[in-house]
Amino acid sequence: MVEMIGKVLSVEDVKRAAHPTYPYRFASIRVSERDAWNFLKGVVDIHAHGAPANAFLERPKILETAKEATRAGMKAISFKDHNYMTSAVAYVVQDVIDEWASQQGLEPTQIYGGVTLNYPVGGMNPSVVRAALTGDFGTKTRAIYGPSVDSAWQYKLMGKEGGVSLIDERGDVRPELKEIIQILASSDKKTFLESGHVTVQEMMAAADACKDAGVDFVVTHANQEITVLTVEEAKELVKRGAWIEIAAVSIIGTPVGGPGWIVNFDHSIKLIKELGPERIVLISDAGQPGAHPVEYYKLMIMVLLAQGISYEDLTRMSKDNPAKLIGIK
Repeated sequence: MVEMIGKVLSVEDVKRAAHPTYPYRFASIRVSERDAWNFLKGVVDIHAHGAPANAFLERPKILETAKEATRAGMKAISFKDHNYMTSAVAYVVQDVIDEWASQQGLEPTQIYGGVTLNYPVGGMNPSVVRAALTGDFGTKTRAIYGPSVDSAWQYKLMGKEGGVSLIDERGDVRPELKEIIQILASSDKKTFLESGHVTVQEMMAAADACKDAGVDFVVTHANQEITVLTVEEAKELVKRGAWIEIAAVSIIGTPVGGPGWIVNFDHSIKLIKELGPERIVLISDAGQPGAHPVEYYKLMIMVLLAQGISYEDLTRMSKDNPAKLIGIK
């Protein structure tokens, strides 16, 4: 019987990673940092974080990240916050970036946002989704992020009562979520629904409901322990029409927010190689203290190149797939 630590890491996996010669496994691998920076041209990051925020108060500012993304030639970046609608910030930052980029002789990165269905916006609240898709907000909303820090699953893992769930006691999609999916389906805005910090059971139910309605459904960082998927679970979700996120911070860790995190490094590579690039979306999920999204995206590209992922597959996962999700060419 295989002894497990967490959901996908075995004791043997940890022993291999803790072996005193582990880092020397990669000594002969040569990856050009210049090539990785050049690859960022045209990248679309649909899940990043930044200030202003009320948690992790040393997050890099969204405006600073927008400038860094523009310098790198990234096509678009969408910012997520756990507590407020970021579409309004994206709207204002875009004006600043457009002017700044013109002065610098650069093509401005397109800045987007969305809303996360946590308690500060009413949880599973169709009204906030309607607002996010309306007027000036609607021009910048590309994502409806499922409950994260207020999800029922995260509350349970932290020993707390309550939290927001995508499904009811019978395992059926909650009426409020059905309404939200219908709002997205009837909107002329290209907006996807992301799962959030939820159970695989919730992901499966939401994926089915989105597929029936013709709405894109994205599984939040499938390589982070709280939402980690086995290869079999990921393949089943893909069959149900889902897109699978692989996050840079869940491969690399963060210097402040997660220095001792169990990072699913090998499992992240396994998910990519077993699933193939067709339904995977690479994200930074960065924007924590000391973890700048553009730099972290570049580091992820270097890591994946070093692990044998091809430029062609990287292009599919970091440019083509996310651009399709937010409706840009």
